Amino acid sequence: MTGTRKATRKSAKFSVTRTLNAVKNTATRSLNYAARLINKGVKTVGKFGGVLVKNSEKAVGNIAKRASRRSKKGRKD
Repeated sequence: MTGTRKATRKSAKFSVTRTLNAVKNTATRSLNYAARLINKGVKTVGKFGGVLVKNSEKAVGNIAKRASRRSKKGRKD
């Protein structure tokens, strides 16, 4: 089933542009969300990519993880 659409839209079976745009949108949404939280001054300690993030750094890693989780669920900010 993956990657298939209705026969009328066969040409758009694997549209690179649409895929790229989707990725861009997801990334932007994650970043926007993360930026908002950082501005708010969310302070938690967390690991991101195996690196310990300190309070002073406002846990950018933690926030980024949260942001990507949210965007995966397709939630708008």
